[in-house]
Amino acid sequence: MLEPQRKLSCSGIPPHGIAGALALFLGPLQFSDKLRRRFLPWHRLIGRIYVYGVAVAAPVGIWIEYIKHAHSIAPLRLLIATIGFGALFMLTTGVGFFMARRRNIQAHRRWMTRSYAVAVVFLESRFVDQIPWLAKLWDRPSTILETHHISDLWVWIVLSLAVAELVLRGERVLKARSSVHKAMAPMAGA
Repeated sequence: MLEPQRKLSCSGIPPHGIAGALALFLGPLQFSDKLRRRFLPWHRLIGRIYVYGVAVAAPVGIWIEYIKHAHSIAPLRLLIATIGFGALFMLTTGVGFFMARRRNIQAHRRWMTRSYAVAVVFLESRFVDQIPWLAKLWDRPSTILETHHISDLWVWIVLSLAVAELVLRGERVLKARSSVHKAMAPMAGA
């Protein structure tokens, strides 16, 4: 039999898990230019499911963390980090969805890339502990953060968003180079 606080916390796990899993597993499908061009209605449907997944997973995750903190199962720094994580997840996804609705597709792609980078934080923060050499490598920085009452979740958020920005900037550089090469090709043939 579960204690009352465990029941409260566990009751949110299925919707949080299902909605979060939908976002995590459907997100990568959205990055394929080929799929998007050939099956635009599917892209839109999967995108809406992703947005709904985030809209459920983030607030329910915050609620679960609040219940854990209220019953002294999790520290306050983790609750604060989870609130920041959830808010950032909803913000990046919401802005991306809003940009799609306004037909600003380039901005939509950038914001949804950021949104998925935030989604991946869930995996990063859990898998590090499961890989022994990574757990050992991460142990020292994590201890330093904990002694300053900071959750290491913030590091994963910053790293994910930094990688997303590098990908977005790299994409722009590659497109710029490609357009320069295309513009120069007729001159070379002349």
